[in-house]
Amino acid sequence: MKSRLSAVVPVLALLLNASASGIALARDTKTDAENAIVMEPNVAVPMRDGTLLRADVFRPAAEGSYPVLMARTPYNKNGLHGNARRFAAAGYIVVCQDARGRFESDGQWESFVRFDTNDGRDGYDTVEWAAKLPGSTGKVGTFGVSYNAFLQWRTAAEAPPSLVCMSAHSIPARYTDLEGPGSIKPGRRLQWWFGSMTPDLRKRSGAPGTKTNAEGRDLWKKESDHWLHFVPWLELPRTFWEEETEAVHAWLKDPSLDPWALQEGVPNVTVPNLNVIGWFDHCNGNL
Repeated sequence: MKSRLSAVVPVLALLLNASASGIALARDTKTDAENAIVMEPNVAVPMRDGTLLRADVFRPAAEGSYPVLMARTPYNKNGLHGNARRFAAAGYIVVCQDARGRFESDGQWESFVRFDTNDGRDGYDTVEWAAKLPGSTGKVGTFGVSYNAFLQWRTAAEAPPSLVCMSAHSIPARYTDLEGPGSIKPGRRLQWWFGSMTPDLRKRSGAPGTKTNAEGRDLWKKESDHWLHFVPWLELPRTFWEEETEAVHAWLKDPSLDPWALQEGVPNVTVPNLNVIGWFDHCNGNL
């Protein structure tokens, strides 16, 4: 992810009017102290329904007017800090936000197998909030990979006025178009769900079971052979926390279920997008 996102800064800079000298600096960053960066953790961002989402905000320590780069994620915003520091050193305010119902953000997380979620509305509200941050030029660009790229498309489809560009990496037109020629590998998706999504849900609810991603991945390694070889696919959701069963079961029952289809929002997206994919990305629809 680091190498791909390294290409984002020069391109977005042209659209956000960042300085060329800042772009060069981003490739030589070492520590916050060396680059005079400040970070505000867990800044509350109010949504239109009153829910508070939380973001870590990075910025150059020097006073000035800076464009904003924003990323929203369900995977813990801490994982975005490396790129955020580098981008802040390049002359940006950087907003890294936990999605609704994930990690430090309030509210109920909504699985992508539901058609009408708050993803787009939350993105719109966050863009407009970020545009009004002290020291902001009022111009906001977004970046991110995979799920984080999906959240960008949902945001852009809402057409927030302060959004001027985006860079969505490794996201297909149909996210159910996975893994092979017209096929889906449920085991890979379940491994992702079990290792990346359910631990935080359990932790937040107090439900029994794994509470960290590492614990989830370890348990999958120990138990997956039994699940995959001896348990029918449609029974696998029963191994998850009960409240997660609906989303997982829906996907297994109908892999063609297409709430991730982005085409319906494309006509509303007017900002330029740097779309980056790879020959070996796991979704057919990337190319």
